[in-house]
Amino acid sequence: MLESVGILHLFGYDHETTEQEALKMEKKSEELIKLIEKTVPKVY
Repeated sequence: MLESVGILHLFGYDHETTEQEALKMEKKSEELIKLIEKTVPKVY
């Protein structure tokens, strides 16, 4: 999760400006995590 937030910050998202921006960033973070889980194999 923390990695997705860092990536979104690099793209200009900021969860500390407004509640609306925080919600938008949270949604994008969830989308990014799902994409990563789907495309990157787990290493054990």
